[in-house]
Amino acid sequence: MEKCGIVKAEDYTSFVLEPQYDEISYVTDSQTFLVTANKKVGLFTKDGKRKIDLAYDKITSMGQDSKLYAVETNNMHGVVDENGKIIIYPQYDQVGTDVSSFSYSNTKNGYILMNKLIPVKNGDLWAFFDTSGQKVSDGFKYQSIGCSSVKSGNNIYPLLQIPEYNVVVVSDEEGKYGFMDTTGNDAILNFLFDEMYIKVSEGEPSYWMTFRDKEYEILKYLKQSNDNTTVSQKQENTTNGN
Repeated sequence: MEKCGIVKAEDYTSFVLEPQYDEISYVTDSQTFLVTANKKVGLFTKDGKRKIDLAYDKITSMGQDSKLYAVETNNMHGVVDENGKIIIYPQYDQVGTDVSSFSYSNTKNGYILMNKLIPVKNGDLWAFFDTSGQKVSDGFKYQSIGCSSVKSGNNIYPLLQIPEYNVVVVSDEEGKYGFMDTTGNDAILNFLFDEMYIKVSEGEPSYWMTFRDKEYEILKYLKQSNDNTTVSQKQENTTNGN
C-alpha cells in the first residue's frame, strides 16, 4: 500500500511529514494535519511537529479557539488539549451534544456551550465539565440538554441556552425542565416545566416555559432569581463584616 507524506511548497523535495502514513487530511480550523497509520489517528502541526500521538480511533476539533479535541478510542470518548494532554479521560459514551435542533439561536458548537461547558454522556445521563476538565454539574443526572421537542406553532423554536444569563436548559430523569448555570447551580428554577421555547414576534425573540398548560415568561423569573441571589450575597457579606 502506498504511503502518504507532505512536502514543502518551496522546493518540493524537503518533507514536512515523511511518507509513512496511510492517510493525511488538513484540519482548516486548527491549521493542523490529521494523520492515520495502522488504523490510529494523530495530529501534527503544519510544520510537521507532533501534537497528539497516533493513539486514537478518531480525533475531532472542538472549535478553533478552544484548542481542544474530542477523541475516541474503543468506542469511548474523551477530550485532549492541543498538546495531547488528557483533559477528560476517554471513558464516556459521548462528548458534545447535537445542536442541529437549535438553529434559530445560531448555536453551532455542541462540544462547548457558552464557551465553558462541555456536555458529556455516561449511559443515558448527562453531566457537564469545564474546559479544564473539572466536573461542573453534580454528577451525571440530566436526561437531556435543551428542550428540542416543543409545542407546534408558527415562529416557535426549541430552546438550548440563554447566554446573557449564563444558563443552559436541562431536564431531570422525569423529563421536567429547568436551568443550570455555568457554575453548576441547577436550583435557579425548580424542575417543574413541561416545555421551554423561543417565540419570535416581528423579528424579536422572547423566552417562554409551560407548567400545567400555563405559559410563563422565562426572563422575568430569571431576573427575580438573580435579584434574590444578589440580596442574599449582600446579606451574607454584611453578616461576615465585609
